[in-house]
Amino acid sequence: MTTLDKLLQNLGIERVDLLKINVEGAELPVLRGCKRFLSMRKILKIIATPHPPFKREARKIRKYLESFDYKVKVSKDANFLYAFLA
Repeated sequence: MTTLDKLLQNLGIERVDLLKINVEGAELPVLRGCKRFLSMRKILKIIATPHPPFKREARKIRKYLESFDYKVKVSKDANFLYAFLA
């Protein structure tokens, strides 16, 4: 297993236009694994499907992404999250 930061670096990818995350409850660990790319503003848009309990997980993901200045939109049922750079 590796982090997204290491994988992107090893592949020589310098920017990600869209990151889609659907990992059955491991969305936040995946995002923590790309902290470098997030902090460097190298991931432009993110779509995530939080795992139940949807609202609590979406809140955690939102808080984390907002710490990197992302604007975050969450669907009313909280099972879909969209983030983009402001």
